[in-house]
Amino acid sequence: MTPSKSSSSKPMLVKFTAVEADQSLLRTVEQLLDSGSYASFSDLCKAALRLMLVSADAEPADSIPNPDLAALRQQVQQLAERLTQLEEKMQAAPAVAEVDPLLSRLAPLLEDF
Repeated sequence: MTPSKSSSSKPMLVKFTAVEADQSLLRTVEQLLDSGSYASFSDLCKAALRLMLVSADAEPADSIPNPDLAALRQQVQQLAERLTQLEEKMQAAPAVAEVDPLLSRLAPLLEDF
């Protein structure tokens, strides 16, 4: 939506692009224009945005089902156990670098060098 620049005494022209958001806002503005429930251009814009952003068919937060708390606790417990197992595995077997057999054979030669 792009308003054209004009003086405040002349009517304002608002252009809506083909983008879905603009078209949705245009439909909302047209509904408000048909109902005549606005006092000024500013009120019309605010009401249209309010209606578009807070749609009447939106689900209220109370109607969204809560996840099964017992199932979530069980998943958290399983993850905690898995984490404990991995920590124990890392502590039990510290990383030991294997000695390259070639370096073992060359070590005496390198010491003399």
